[in-house]
Amino acid sequence: MPTSESMGRARLVVSEEVELLTRRSNGTKACDGRLNERLLLLRLVLEGAMQIRPGKEWVAGYDASKWLLGDIKDDSAGAVRSLSGGALTYAASLPSMTVKGLTARLYSYNQQPITARWQRMLAGQDGVLAYLGLSESTPLQRRFEQTWACTTNRADAAWIRWARRGQVSSGAQRESLFKVYVSLPVQNLPAALPMLAESLAASQATFCKFGADAANLMRPDSVVAYFLSIRGMEAFAMDVCTRLHGLPGKGVPFTALERRDGLASLGVDPPHRLCQTRGHSWRTWVAGRLAEHLACAATTGATTPGERVTHALGMLSLNDIDVDRWQPSAFTRPVGALWK
Repeated sequence: MPTSESMGRARLVVSEEVELLTRRSNGTKACDGRLNERLLLLRLVLEGAMQIRPGKEWVAGYDASKWLLGDIKDDSAGAVRSLSGGALTYAASLPSMTVKGLTARLYSYNQQPITARWQRMLAGQDGVLAYLGLSESTPLQRRFEQTWACTTNRADAAWIRWARRGQVSSGAQRESLFKVYVSLPVQNLPAALPMLAESLAASQATFCKFGADAANLMRPDSVVAYFLSIRGMEAFAMDVCTRLHGLPGKGVPFTALERRDGLASLGVDPPHRLCQTRGHSWRTWVAGRLAEHLACAATTGATTPGERVTHALGMLSLNDIDVDRWQPSAFTRPVGALWK
């Protein structure tokens, strides 16, 4: 049954929810296997739109989560998992914010402070390339460009992009959904780059990118490499951690941990055809969904930051996301199915 709280607010419903509610009101059963009734009902109850009665009392929203989902806590060891929990707690503690504002805070969490010194040193793509040792005619630049062709559009202020020679087609880029985030403090990048370049050249990476100015090189995910397969992604992550052993990592929130200190972690992007509606990247998608759930948590009975975090994690887990490891519950599933 609907809750009294839900009567005063509204949200868009998807066609599957309309069909489910129509059939429930008519007392009819599903005639095929298209609808995941359990998942749809879970969402409606956790959002406070419907109630259940597991005992003597009717419950909905946060009060129903312990009956439906059990205890969900992001308390696993590891820098990335701790960062993800810290990012969520921080966002849940902020005063009233829009979903867009919460998404930005979650996405940028753990960015290094951008000082005037770094802004001067890393002023645009030329400054970044000089700092990394990739300026024109340097030994590292010559070795790097034996494998990689720069495809950067100067209008792209965020990233310096590279494609493996022989694989510069836009089709290959669209299909390279699996990614490794390399997260190093900006002051350690010049020393690490020769080893990172060797690892990239030996890998199955099809594309890679570096932050193109101070703000983007000081992101938690300042270097990203893209792959066509899970196997290629995982092999590179292991190799780069071996080559960069001893260098501290920063950690990228909401990514799957490869090494405990957060130096390398994994993600899988939405298929290109869904980018316009579902977000352009794994972290954009996760941060956006978490922001939506945090924003509506107060209407479900979650009053404290901890309760709002629990609600957001529970809701995200319904999207087949493992919120302990911050990855799809099964990488072996068809990738497109993760984003519906």
